[in-house]
Amino acid sequence: MTIVLETGLLFKRRMLEQLRSPLIRFSLLMGNVIKDVVAFLLPISLGPTWLQVLAHLNPLYYVVEASRSLAAGSIGDMKVFSAFAVMIPLLAVTLSWAAKVYRRTVA
Repeated sequence: MTIVLETGLLFKRRMLEQLRSPLIRFSLLMGNVIKDVVAFLLPISLGPTWLQVLAHLNPLYYVVEASRSLAAGSIGDMKVFSAFAVMIPLLAVTLSWAAKVYRRTVA
């Protein structure tokens, strides 16, 4: 048991040291950027039906669809308005929750 615990702590320490490396942080950042760009470029209509239903539950789906419409030059598209309709209430809920947590933590 002691050997396993020491090995785990050594592994954790080594991982933390590697995360301090600028090259490791840059590669992690670029991996996230590439993942986001690929998700932005693939239309959800190419996915299976269960994935399309699941995507409509994700608020960022509406932002991505609005971004595609804006990139195509359609500023008055309904997708842009639906993104605002989804994100503004989500923003209000998130800000009120964050303010409540902040007040509880600071007070």
